[in-house]
Amino acid sequence: MSVGRHDFKFTIDNEFFKIIENSLVKDARLEIVLNVDKKNTHILLEMDANGFVETECDRCLDSISFPVDIKGKLLVKFVRSCEEEETDEVMILDPSEAELDLSQFIYDYVCLSLPIY
Repeated sequence: MSVGRHDFKFTIDNEFFKIIENSLVKDARLEIVLNVDKKNTHILLEMDANGFVETECDRCLDSISFPVDIKGKLLVKFVRSCEEEETDEVMILDPSEAELDLSQFIYDYVCLSLPIY
């Protein structure tokens, strides 16, 4: 990916959440808009996700469907050594890496958007 701003739009559904082991999400349809601002030393990701998520009620175990409107940010720093630690908002990536897997980032934000019942 070249330096500069790139915008992506895609849909995730059941198939995405089936891949994740012990997923809290039973069904979903989310439209994801991902804005990527790549610099030489880091990448700033801004995600907007809208749609619905179906999960299991903690009390009665019935399926519950929730509308979700999620906004998330992630800073990906290119660092050769392990001087810095990752946090919820910062991911460390070796500059030689050719791929960036955002599946855990998206899953975490979806789960955090669900109310606790």
